[in-house]
Amino acid sequence: MVPDAAIDEYLARHGIVENMSEAQKRSEVFGLLQALMVDLCRRVATERNLRRDDFRCQLMPFGSFGLGGYTRGADMDLVCIGAIYVTRDDFFRVYPSLMRRTFSRSDLPHIEIIRKTNVPIIKCKILSIDVDISYVQTRLGSVPEMINLLDDTMMEELDETSVASMDGPRTLQFIKGQIRLEDMPVFRRTLQCIKHWATRRQLYGKPMGYLNGSTWTFLLVYTYIDFDRTRTNSNRLSTFNLLCLFFSMWARWKWPRPVVLTDVIPDRHGQRVDYHTLSEFQDAQMPIVSPCYPVSSCAPFVTRSSLVAIQREFARAEMQLKTFHDGYDRLEESKTKQMTRASTLDSMLDHLFKPLDLVDTYKHFMRVIVLSDTVKSHEIWIRRLARHVPRLVEFLEQDPHVALARPIPNPINADYRYRTDDGRYNIIEGRLADERSGDSYTGELNPGTLYTTTYLICLEPKISQSNGALHQQQPISLDGPVAQFLCDLEDKKHSKDRDVRFNITMASRQEVAEMLQQEQQRKHEEDEDEAEQ
Repeated sequence: MVPDAAIDEYLARHGIVENMSEAQKRSEVFGLLQALMVDLCRRVATERNLRRDDFRCQLMPFGSFGLGGYTRGADMDLVCIGAIYVTRDDFFRVYPSLMRRTFSRSDLPHIEIIRKTNVPIIKCKILSIDVDISYVQTRLGSVPEMINLLDDTMMEELDETSVASMDGPRTLQFIKGQIRLEDMPVFRRTLQCIKHWATRRQLYGKPMGYLNGSTWTFLLVYTYIDFDRTRTNSNRLSTFNLLCLFFSMWARWKWPRPVVLTDVIPDRHGQRVDYHTLSEFQDAQMPIVSPCYPVSSCAPFVTRSSLVAIQREFARAEMQLKTFHDGYDRLEESKTKQMTRASTLDSMLDHLFKPLDLVDTYKHFMRVIVLSDTVKSHEIWIRRLARHVPRLVEFLEQDPHVALARPIPNPINADYRYRTDDGRYNIIEGRLADERSGDSYTGELNPGTLYTTTYLICLEPKISQSNGALHQQQPISLDGPVAQFLCDLEDKKHSKDRDVRFNITMASRQEVAEMLQQEQQRKHEEDEDEAEQ
């Protein structure tokens, strides 16, 4: 059996999980934010001239932080479960001021309040930790510390925004209720491995057609429940064992068979709902049903191509684990063999977590570029463009010459300075090499900067067979679906987006390799700057 301690040591040595100092800092940040709940209630009580100020709100973690299965550098997702006296406007007005009073400007450089979204949040970075805080206004006079969020009666009379904001903490309580206490360390460690694997293999990102952290967690919960139903008292669970079960199950899953974690799909007032009546799953490629009422699709943007990519990666991981397991058990128990086992485990995990090599795996690439003259527009459209890329993938999948269109969830960001209008035009048209070489430095000087984000789509052309030989069909055309997608993007622009431009071009392997190298260098410099601070 592969010892859990050996996998723990690997994750720590490679910086995949936080060290003790980093984990302590995260815990201290949460503790300070949690302590502000008393001040929040008192401030609101004073402003509203309430007769009482002894009511309580509770700040609760959810997501990977709440579960403890997060990787190094993960966000901290928090939700304030508020009493009836504290409105959402109160919370978003008062709580940020309390945060600024508690943390110095260097520890809390900025706070952003994002209201126009399904789940409004306070978004900030505290001591280099990204923190998102949402709010739920309950009908309770005071919120107890050990509140049962799975009580569906709590959902009655909540507004739509509060219902959406309750999903994360309710889901966390559901997951904790499914995992035996003695198995929780193994579950967390396995989840950390899966999240790191998904990130390295470019499978992490819900808007881009893949899965986010909660959905990967649901698949692991389903795997665990299936194991726990048939386990015996002598069947001890280990991280390696759960990893093998996970990849074996999902490599063989017959999609679009739905994944349902509960015995019945819950509806309001304790009722149940028939899966076939849920319209959002009718054409789902990867139907995964969230476990708490009101249920939703956890993987709504998965396309035919991204499902193929996920299935290939499941099969790759399963084969690597099986090959390692067969060889590992044949080693004899001796000190020398134990050293061999450790090096073999390291080698296997290195291969499992090996980053996807785009240039080695694919030959054809499309790049979707958004360019803007201002940093603000750039930051908005980084998030916005990601939500639209799966639509382009669906357009490409309809092209008779395209076998697969695999979007890469991690964007490539770059700032390009130009000296003339010709230089600016070269950047917009994707001729970045011309601009860097100085060929565009003709005409009147008009210097500026364009902020760009590029999403890559890896393409596989359809192959036909004739006379026993394989032949690539006609070259992939940018006409038709690409033009339609660009028109759709233009329609999504607001009046404030006049500085935003879009472009879609094909890219060679060499161009993609250069872009990835520059992005790696940029991130390395950012990490160095953050370490110095």
